Amino acid sequence: MLNAVDISAENINFGVYYTEGSDLYWLSRTEECFRKKLRQGSLSLHVFDRVNALSEILDALGVISFFGESNVVIVKDSEYKFTDREHKLLSGLSLEDGYLLFVGNKNLTSSEKKAFTGINCAKLDKFACVKYASELFPSGIDRDAANLLVEYSDCDMARIKLEAEKLDAYCDGKKVTAKDVKELVSEETDLQIFSFVSALTEGKKELAAARLAFLKQRGESPAYLLSALTGQYARMLYAALSPKSDADLASVMGIKEFAVKKARSTRVLSKVQLKKTVNMLVDYELKFKSGLLTDRTALDAAVARLFAGEVK
Repeated sequence: MLNAVDISAENINFGVYYTEGSDLYWLSRTEECFRKKLRQGSLSLHVFDRVNALSEILDALGVISFFGESNVVIVKDSEYKFTDREHKLLSGLSLEDGYLLFVGNKNLTSSEKKAFTGINCAKLDKFACVKYASELFPSGIDRDAANLLVEYSDCDMARIKLEAEKLDAYCDGKKVTAKDVKELVSEETDLQIFSFVSALTEGKKELAAARLAFLKQRGESPAYLLSALTGQYARMLYAALSPKSDADLASVMGIKEFAVKKARSTRVLSKVQLKKTVNMLVDYELKFKSGLLTDRTALDAAVARLFAGEVK
């Protein structure tokens, strides 16, 4: 299987390809590599957002170009279900001229995938993401800055690319530092909440206070912050209690696998302490929602108890 990070228009050979993984940045980049096999505006590019029959795809592959170009066929209909007859035709499909790319099709069989060439479009791990992100800076970026950028962006390459363009323009030919990243890139609220909780549970109260101040200064509503705090501690509790894998628990809870991994990486509090903390936060949410307290008062009271360690 090829990796989306490694492919280019120049190193794609004739054949049938399919994508694995759901990272939108890498899916888009892969599709763009295939499009670049042809000149802009070429009539030999055929893109199917919706498929009615395999015959449409095969007909597109057979179109004769007046300019001698090879056909590039991109199938973006991920839900189309091939008939038994179509699967039989697919399994024997071999292209000696032309390119066929299935983007995220869920119905290719294992034997078809074995015969075709897969392209891994899954989210990069942090190490690989830092390496790739560093290559987006013409004037360079410090290792600490690259790590911080990836952490703030949760390995989201689409966002990293946008932030890289902004940082590069801001630094105007100078190497990007961690200070630049902190000043220009806003960490996602969920990650800031996690950082706040991590600092607090590890006894780093000054750092925790700084994280909370940043969130307030950014304009996040007290009601949302209280809800996010409750959610983070609840995830930590569920992660501590459940024997399920990260992926399975994420599916059950309806959250990203990354959030479960983050929750399980904080093991300072016991299960009893986590349960008491969740109960306390839920109680303040109920007081706010029932009108007994304003959202700001409820948040401040809950945070004060967290800092004081009263729920332990």
